Amino acid sequence: MNRRHRRYLLSVVTVATVLCALGLAVNFAVDPLMFAGGNRVFDRNYVFNERLSKVAYYRGRERVIDCVILGSSRMTFLDGRRVGNGCANYAFSGGKPLELLDYLRYLKAMGMRPSRLVVGVDAFTAVEPGEGVPAFVAARQPMASAWSYYFSLDTLRYAFQTLTDTARSPNYYDSGLRKHVGYPTREPGKGYPGDRFYVGDGSGTLAPDTVAVYARMVAEFPDAQWVGVIPPVSQWARQRLRDERVLAGYVAALRALSAPFDRFYDFSWLTDECWDYRQSYDGIHYSAEVWDRYAPRLAASGDPDLIKQDDMRRSATELTAGYRQRVAAMRAPACSPYSAHTAARLGSAE
Repeated sequence: MNRRHRRYLLSVVTVATVLCALGLAVNFAVDPLMFAGGNRVFDRNYVFNERLSKVAYYRGRERVIDCVILGSSRMTFLDGRRVGNGCANYAFSGGKPLELLDYLRYLKAMGMRPSRLVVGVDAFTAVEPGEGVPAFVAARQPMASAWSYYFSLDTLRYAFQTLTDTARSPNYYDSGLRKHVGYPTREPGKGYPGDRFYVGDGSGTLAPDTVAVYARMVAEFPDAQWVGVIPPVSQWARQRLRDERVLAGYVAALRALSAPFDRFYDFSWLTDECWDYRQSYDGIHYSAEVWDRYAPRLAASGDPDLIKQDDMRRSATELTAGYRQRVAAMRAPACSPYSAHTAARLGSAE
């Protein structure tokens, strides 16, 4: 090889090395998968792949974690630090019960032995496999080191999307894993009749394996306290409960779903409609500020939304009467932007 060729080859290798080093530096500085706590440039970590980033965030601490939060994207807004002994929030967008079961088995294989688990229950069918857990989770193997992920062009793309504020989802986490809403919130005084409400088909018949999957979760850590939670939904979605058939089906479903859990709460009823509906962008995902009101109640014995505590489960008759009374009291909230009363309430919330 002559001198000219050697210089050319050396130039190519040098440029490639510099580019790789720069890409690696950007990936580690922005830390889009949160291996080292997240973005060091500014405290904003967009939602790219929670199935990976949640494991990466808590990687190496599994044996000392004593409390775990699981569920879909609705539970990602629950700040684990507000829940009693401080919970590690492993919830992720689109999470299905079968995927949650896989994560529980993975965490158990990693040496985790929590004394308390909080599970968001919004799936009335457990047969859907979900988007798929990472291969290392399914194999119960340790997650690879950050180096293997940060020598990746996909990770570099995430980093540049963070730096340029062009991420697909505007929702983001801060360094404490508190999730913030990036979508535009709702306009005061507007109803959203299309809001979803997870009440199955209203017949009270769940998919045959739905409760069984939650029972299999509980069996992974039988000595822990298991807390089931129905996340909040907008009152326009709850209007469906005016239908007696839907109401009967909902009550039957709640009682069946509560069976595997030590405690089971229905937090679908918002604490203050005039304030809370401003804290959602679609009627089913509510901000961390709303969840802050519910977090302390997860340990309350006399909570009005407690469906089951230990072996004491509220009867179908009692629940039906209670929900019927709530439905009858529902009305469009007096939350007009032109109301002084509303302005004061919204002002205090903001």
